[in-house]
Amino acid sequence: MRPAPHQQPKVSRTLRLLTSYIHEGVKLDLYGTFDEDGYEVNDIALAGTNVSLFELVPVEFLDRLSNWCNDKLPSVREVRIQSAMEAQYERMKWAREAA
Repeated sequence: MRPAPHQQPKVSRTLRLLTSYIHEGVKLDLYGTFDEDGYEVNDIALAGTNVSLFELVPVEFLDRLSNWCNDKLPSVREVRIQSAMEAQYERMKWAREAA
């Protein structure tokens, strides 16, 4: 009987792609959660793949990436404001076109 082929660990489908990040010239995709408390990076992958690098990096690195996201990316409040503005623009545009 042959041994089972090795499977690459995959990023969980329950995590959302937060952003990409360049670390020492390597582009990484950051996966995790985003809520009222901010960003939490739970996994990383080489950009464009879904192969998890979680087991290759220390938890402290993921914490640093979470802090970077919280410093550089929009907050929940900012996203909600932008979304509301875009929705209002779309409604105004539709009303003009319907008139």
